Amino acid sequence: MKREIRVVIAGGNRFLRVGLREAVEHAVGLKVAGEVSGGSEELDDVGRLNPDIVLMEYGMFEKNGIGNQSAPVLIYSLEANELESEKAVEGGAFGYIPSLENVQQVVESVLGAAPAAEFISVKQD
Repeated sequence: MKREIRVVIAGGNRFLRVGLREAVEHAVGLKVAGEVSGGSEELDDVGRLNPDIVLMEYGMFEKNGIGNQSAPVLIYSLEANELESEKAVEGGAFGYIPSLENVQQVVESVLGAAPAAEFISVKQD
């Protein structure tokens, strides 16, 4: 049996976190490892939750950067914005999910079940 992917949800918008938590909890292969809603100090403590991936709201990224994360960080936003995407990837994020119109897209991006290019701008090495 495959190990579940541990996801930390980071963002200041409680309603977005609740929606993402529900989607992740109902997805096969994903598990919510925790949530963070505060500033940079809280963000730096994400590592103790031992995530495989961090889903971070763009607003939190814009204020605090990605922090000291050892897990890949996917930045999510309410609407597609090319400038946000560029800033996120330049700021160290693994990728940018341009819209939360369909939360299932986020789940599929995390799982890698859907073609990543459709949902996420991925950092190229």
